[in-house]
Amino acid sequence: MSEIKTLEARIKVALDRIRAHAMRDKGDADLQVRLTREQQAKADLEDRVAALKDRQDTRIAALEEEATAHADRLETLDGAIQRLRAANADLREEAEALRNAATDGVVDAEAINRALVAELEALRADRAAESAEIAALLGTLKPVLDQGN
Repeated sequence: MSEIKTLEARIKVALDRIRAHAMRDKGDADLQVRLTREQQAKADLEDRVAALKDRQDTRIAALEEEATAHADRLETLDGAIQRLRAANADLREEAEALRNAATDGVVDAEAINRALVAELEALRADRAAESAEIAALLGTLKPVLDQGN
């Protein structure tokens, strides 16, 4: 009878070891399932990050292009304004020469001609400055209007 009890005890110990091993294998399987899920979640997040980076890179490129266009329009506007200032300075000089001639009672046809040419150039420069300003405004408003549509 003691042999039976010894055998029962040994069988019980063996069964406990088998049970523990089976539980560990089951735990390993659960860990494997969780690892697979985490790897899939990581891959999904990496895809989302890549998509966000692509979208961000595209937006940055568009903004850089827009900034370059703004800089070009501002450069054109600045050139037109400089031309306008120079033409207005010439006009002031010619107007002063005409006033001096009128004060002296001398009618100088060449001075009148130069004054008219200076005035005409000032008007052209003013028109060019207005055109450049309108182009700059339209360039700024166009993206806003395009987004509205």
